[in-house]
Amino acid sequence: MACQIARGLEYLHLKGCIHRDIATRNCLLSGTIVKLADFGMCRATLVYKIDLSKPQNVRWLAPEVWRSGETRFCTDMFAFAITLWELFTIPYTHPYSAWKAYKVKEKVMAGYRLPSPNDMPESMITIMRRCWDHDPSKRPTAKQAREYLEEIYQNLATASPHTAVLSQGSSKLTASKEDDSSMSTSETSTRLSRERRVIKRGSSSSRSKTSSRSKVPSKIKNYRRASM
Repeated sequence: MACQIARGLEYLHLKGCIHRDIATRNCLLSGTIVKLADFGMCRATLVYKIDLSKPQNVRWLAPEVWRSGETRFCTDMFAFAITLWELFTIPYTHPYSAWKAYKVKEKVMAGYRLPSPNDMPESMITIMRRCWDHDPSKRPTAKQAREYLEEIYQNLATASPHTAVLSQGSSKLTASKEDDSSMSTSETSTRLSRERRVIKRGSSSSRSKTSSRSKVPSKIKNYRRASM
């Protein structure tokens, strides 16, 4: 679902449109197909100024909007991060469900972010955190998010149960925002080797003929601000 939502958002941005209302409630599911919906707030422009005196979707709104009143592609990406959080929150609750809107605004502007859902894979936590980065210029574009999510899906789809767990656990490309962008390929390989040894010692079944190895999602690059 996450990959298809990102793909729809990528298409919209390629057409020069800001959705401005990305949330699970606006994602229609039919079988295994997900489509973006509710384009009532969508605008065919690179920057759209909103009237902050009017009601807003506070729980999905990027912090910089409260300062400038401007929505852009990167504010869609912030809302996409909250949408990822929604997808993995079971049972479902609204973001910041215990808080009133004014407190959500205050906390998010101060840098607070939702805690990661319990069953959310590390690889998904990575992209979620990147998309809601406080600095809009560090958020990925919809295209970059889609590519990253497709890589995760492809790795897990071809992995055995053993390597699927490894694939999720070894993407500690994400341990912290500061370390993500600086981790080298050699460091990633060293970490993978160490994790494989630990898993092999801890599981007798892993000493069998399992030979397939999953690829680790490549590092998220230092993203530049989406076109504005």
